[in-house]
Amino acid sequence: MFDEQEYRDVFSQVKASDGLTRRVMNMKLEQKAIRFTRVVRIVFVGALLCSMLVLTAFAYTGFVVYENPENMLDAFFGENGYDHIEGETITYDKGDYGLAQWQAPAQDREPVNETLAQELIAPHISAVGQTVTYEDYTMTIEAYSFETETNTALLYYTIENPNGVTGYSLQKNGELWWPGGELVFCNHSMKSYIIQAETTENKLSLAGYVSILASGRGENIYLNFSPNLDWNELGNRVESVAGISLPVQSDTEGMDTVKLADGNIVISPMSIVIYGRDLGLMNAGDETMVHSLVIRYNDGTEYLVCDEGVMNYAYGTMVQEPNGYVTYCLNRIVDLKNVSAVVVEGTEYQR
Repeated sequence: MFDEQEYRDVFSQVKASDGLTRRVMNMKLEQKAIRFTRVVRIVFVGALLCSMLVLTAFAYTGFVVYENPENMLDAFFGENGYDHIEGETITYDKGDYGLAQWQAPAQDREPVNETLAQELIAPHISAVGQTVTYEDYTMTIEAYSFETETNTALLYYTIENPNGVTGYSLQKNGELWWPGGELVFCNHSMKSYIIQAETTENKLSLAGYVSILASGRGENIYLNFSPNLDWNELGNRVESVAGISLPVQSDTEGMDTVKLADGNIVISPMSIVIYGRDLGLMNAGDETMVHSLVIRYNDGTEYLVCDEGVMNYAYGTMVQEPNGYVTYCLNRIVDLKNVSAVVVEGTEYQR
């Protein structure tokens, strides 16, 4: 019998190799946003996801600045129809296993800062326009942006079907999931949100936040429809229809970043990475634990990224290793020039 809650707890496409365990904070609204060690399952996918094919005919190899990024920027860093989600406690009946409770985090999104968007993000968005099909479904990658220091990416894409796009469900904050099994395969860790203003009965428009974990660094971002894929006895991926491959590199200059705490905190306009070993944030299991995170600006304002019961980011991943780290893909743009400090677990690290 299909267990909806079990499916939500365990998500696919996280790679584990070289003896390292990856944990990904699958921040559904019925789970705790901060104390992820209690709610996030360790997902072992194994070597099957580690093999990469040579670039196909659908490979994308050039950098061409995306000419009309306004809608994309608003979807990733604006309200996107979900300006505020109230926190709540949800009780789930697990039958013979009794009742389980999750604290659904509160979440806020702000109108996109158009000045920062045009200055810090837009010049680094690459036009793609590549498609892949499966039966009546067509997936089109319109544009993407990759940030090299934090190894995060944004994917602006659509899924279309002339007979209607069905089979998906939404969390209260617009996060997309497929109860019957993932329709889209990404070789890196990705979470997608619906773009309501661009979605119709026959077209699903999506904002995908991607975190490239340690073992996948250097590997292109590869997407396909999951039913198009299989694996042979050697663990190599077999495609019935070629997918889309995007380089994990920005344009030649790349986005600006700010590094604090001797490089243990790295901030880009769209993401932040915290390495826990030197900051005393790791537990005995080599997990970097961050329950509270604030970015402070010179004008006295703050960006509360997360705290108890608060989740003001789009996606979070954890890598468990001797110098483990957490990565947050943010839902608003960081004004790098005005960052004065970052507060992690109550400790301030000044610029």
